[in-house]
Amino acid sequence: MPADRHPSPSFDLPRRLAAIGISLVLLAGGGEADEGALRVEAADGVVEVAARNVPLGELLRELARQCHLDLHLDAPLPEPIDLEFRALSVQHAVERIFQGGAHAYGYSRPSPGGDRRATLWVFTGRSGDDARSAGEADRVTHQADPRLAPLLAALAEPDAERRSDTVFRLAQLGGEMAAAALADRALFDEEPAVREEALTGLGEIGDANHLATLEGALLDPEMRVREAAVWALAEIGGDEAAWALATALSDEDPSLRAEAAYALGEIGGEGAVHLLERALADERQSVQEAAAEMLAELTAPQ
Repeated sequence: MPADRHPSPSFDLPRRLAAIGISLVLLAGGGEADEGALRVEAADGVVEVAARNVPLGELLRELARQCHLDLHLDAPLPEPIDLEFRALSVQHAVERIFQGGAHAYGYSRPSPGGDRRATLWVFTGRSGDDARSAGEADRVTHQADPRLAPLLAALAEPDAERRSDTVFRLAQLGGEMAAAALADRALFDEEPAVREEALTGLGEIGDANHLATLEGALLDPEMRVREAAVWALAEIGGDEAAWALATALSDEDPSLRAEAAYALGEIGGEGAVHLLERALADERQSVQEAAAEMLAELTAPQ
């Protein structure tokens, strides 16, 4: 699959997409916001919002504060919004806010281990300089690559092969938002091939913020997906990645346990040595041999 194939930059997206992990829709903009009223309440994962003539950016910042979201904007979003709803999950609240319009957004769920919060990105296609030159004084926190919009939209494709191709392109594009999209697909896509491709892409991007996702993928029911998670951890490296591979060393499949031993040899460090020493006691000779080989390499005099 060629690495240089990207969809052309465009914000001509469908009005509403099925939410599969990363949601992408559009929001209509325009107009100056007069003084308005805003109430956002969140408890036990349920959100209630009442907004009257409130700048969109203000609503999003309050939602992020109440729901513990990481929020990234590529422009201050001063356009006013009128909206009211009750008893929605955070993801559905985000979808409701962005229903029908002209700003693309991406939403990724928190990691299973809780070390990565849910994240919301919004991008308008305007550069930060354009936003500031228009007299908008809010701090621009994130400028998104416009190629992300069509790629995130394509993640909702029903065809698994197209989703897999999209995941590959996101990995080639790289960056924080692409990594979050891949992390979401790695855990939640229904197709093993897509999950496998997403894990491979996370390893290529090398974002250590998603180690919990990779560790969670080590429990995937599909062997090919667990193996991809092992080598993604090896690509990222570091002591935390090594310790995450302890899960793979307990896998029911001895071939994966051996792969984990080889991956620990790639990572190196004290954690890897400790885990390899434990793997010497594995019941399978193939795992013992892999652990011994990697230990010999890691402890050999320099």
